[in-house]
Amino acid sequence: MDWISHDDRLLREHLLGLKQVIDFILDEKTQSFYSKENLKKWVYRLISYHDLAKASSYFQVYLVNALILKGTGHKKFSIEELRKFLDTNKEEFQEWKLSPELKEHALFGAWMSISLFPEDSRYSLDAFLFSKILKRHHGYLRDFALASTNPVDKRVNLERIAKEIDLEKYAS
Repeated sequence: MDWISHDDRLLREHLLGLKQVIDFILDEKTQSFYSKENLKKWVYRLISYHDLAKASSYFQVYLVNALILKGTGHKKFSIEELRKFLDTNKEEFQEWKLSPELKEHALFGAWMSISLFPEDSRYSLDAFLFSKILKRHHGYLRDFALASTNPVDKRVNLERIAKEIDLEKYAS
């Protein structure tokens, strides 16, 4: 089964669709902070990393379970196919039930994005803004005092999620 991002889209469709929208928007807008090529490169990375944790089996069992409970299935998968997916991923389902934070995809994307920056610029304003945008992509960009993307108490789960993801497929 291909990874799902929303109840009507696959993850790859979602990411490609966002890149098409960004291509259109960037062609129409002007700004003076970054060159057009550099801005596009960074926005493409934001798109790739904003839902990166959705490419983990933990997020998938969470989403598939929600679609089954909702009773609607998925646009591309029947409820029966979704149930088979859960049956195949029983261990991940149990892990997610015990640690629901394994589905937290925004923090994971912010944490993983730090690796995009050379070590000597990981504390730069660009790195800070990049990770803050990813961490807060479902909410308001507020309260910069709470900007930590590597909280010690969540590191173990973030590393568990990282082991699950095909970075070449979803973060490029």
